[in-house]
Amino acid sequence: MKSEGGGESRAIPDQPVADGFLDAASAAQLLRSSDTLLLRLHPPTTEASQKPYGPLPASPIVVRLTRGKRIADVVHGGASDAEINRVDVVTRNVSWGGWGGSPFEKTLATVVVELGGKEHVAALAISPEADRAAASVKPLCDALNELLDGEAASGDAPAAPPLSAPLAGRFALALEGDYVVMRDYESVGPRANVTRYALLCAACLVLAAIAWTAFARELAGAAALASLLGYAAVGFVLGAGALAMGEIARFASKYRADNAALAWFFDDRVVILPWVSREGAIDTQPEGRLGAAIRIPEVDGVSIAEKDGTSTLTLETQHGPIDVFTTKDAGVARAYRSAIERVLVAVAAPAKRPTGILKTAAATT
Repeated sequence: MKSEGGGESRAIPDQPVADGFLDAASAAQLLRSSDTLLLRLHPPTTEASQKPYGPLPASPIVVRLTRGKRIADVVHGGASDAEINRVDVVTRNVSWGGWGGSPFEKTLATVVVELGGKEHVAALAISPEADRAAASVKPLCDALNELLDGEAASGDAPAAPPLSAPLAGRFALALEGDYVVMRDYESVGPRANVTRYALLCAACLVLAAIAWTAFARELAGAAALASLLGYAAVGFVLGAGALAMGEIARFASKYRADNAALAWFFDDRVVILPWVSREGAIDTQPEGRLGAAIRIPEVDGVSIAEKDGTSTLTLETQHGPIDVFTTKDAGVARAYRSAIERVLVAVAAPAKRPTGILKTAAATT
């Protein structure tokens, strides 16, 4: 597997990984109780070249940390090992409500790790209160600084067993601009269906040729008008289908990203399977391949259905269930269910009368 720097990226070790986007509290516990572990970091994103697309996505990296050492061993996604110079909590305010709703403020708090001179993000919290957002990620920041400074390990291991890096490596939540985006790094997005579209195009062409041949034969004889119109209609529809499948295959083959965007969360909305640019940047308009964006109060919850050894994570909405992803590992599904529930509540607008998942969250806090 090629790294971002052009070298060969090493295989991800089968060790527990701390992922602050998945669960900042558990990641902090893992950092405090371990002498060596893996940490997932997200490189800075690059602004998209055109609207309405968001920033260009950057694949996460995995580093191995050892207590008392500031040199991070980059085991996946990076070009070389690097020194961690700084770990801080950084906050910024955002103003949302730009899609016809009442304006509201949120604070985005991130744990920023300066690795090899570049800022990477290790965790994210979103809250209407700046102090609360910062407090949600500060334990991870403190635990990481303690590990780098060589302070003795303390505290209990996380209550929920952390995912190993290979299991956690398929999916990722990341901050892209002001959008929280979930991606699948085992999918090549539209490119995965190029062969299918090409075969459908070829099949439509063959059938269209047969239909037009029959039309020509009937036209040369004494065929009824209805028969001629029937062959012509079938030939036209199949020809149009071939053209459409060919165009879809052509555009899909030009998709250059190494992942697929599964969802974005932003400004009281969630979009499953968003439209993307050829570089994989999300379309920031409030609609996706499955239709319009869904407001957070219209999401009733997040469920997992297990069948034949697979787990499917589904958003239960007032518009019907929407599948987000399917995995063979139930632990991965459970971890992302909890993470997605937190993100949904975090990006929601203030509500005087909470409904759906917001009502459930209010009852448990």
